[in-house]
Amino acid sequence: APANVAVAAARLGAKSSFIGCVGKDSFGAGLRDTLRENGVETSQMQEADDVLTTMAVVSVTADGERSFSFYRNPGADLMLDSRKIVAGALQETKILHFGSVSLTADPSRTSTLEAVRKAKENSVLITYDPNFRPALWSDREDAIVQMRKPLPMVDIIKISDEEMELM
Repeated sequence: APANVAVAAARLGAKSSFIGCVGKDSFGAGLRDTLRENGVETSQMQEADDVLTTMAVVSVTADGERSFSFYRNPGADLMLDSRKIVAGALQETKILHFGSVSLTADPSRTSTLEAVRKAKENSVLITYDPNFRPALWSDREDAIVQMRKPLPMVDIIKISDEEMELM
């Protein structure tokens, strides 16, 4: 979801970059290429050596209801390492957008929260999409606890009715 936001911002003419982690596989390379083709800067994208790029498949029913299947055990997105994020990347930005999928497990959870804290210290506008996907969490209670953690640092939240109840 944050990659989609980065692409949308770039298509609207904003300078946009993506911080995340993919596997050293063809799907990860394809994601990097797609971001670049859409004007998103990718120098902060990390590659995990020993896990594959996480995949999400979205199915839509005739009445418009969505369901999600994830291929992640673990996936590269969970391997985001805050030590590999160039400090200047968080100082130069004006807006940092993130979602709760990166909060489902460590090291991504800690790395995401650390990046949000650093950005906030530099007066960056913080936007957050809780984007609750039950299949990615060990249990609903943990999801609620983890998804609420960044709220004190968030300036703008994009939230559904279901997520409003959780938050």
